[in-house]
Amino acid sequence: MAAPLDGSAAGYSGKPLVAKLGIKSGHRLLLVDPPAHVDALLAGAPPDVVRLARVASFDFGWVFVTRAAALAPHLKRLLPHLASGGMI
Repeated sequence: MAAPLDGSAAGYSGKPLVAKLGIKSGHRLLLVDPPAHVDALLAGAPPDVVRLARVASFDFGWVFVTRAAALAPHLKRLLPHLASGGMI
């Protein structure tokens, strides 16, 4: 059985996921192949976080893959657009 998403899992800090990930006010967010429930995962993001519709300069990239080998081509394409101090 999967752990609940409501924060009731043992050891859960209660801190929103966006804070744990380091998504901050003003960040340009790039999502690659996000799941249908990504908006729920991003709940609590600052209102001025910009979600990019296509690859451009970004501060925070979140790539969703099911195999490690699938990550490399995305990184090759995205790294040139990663802002200084940004993260994937």
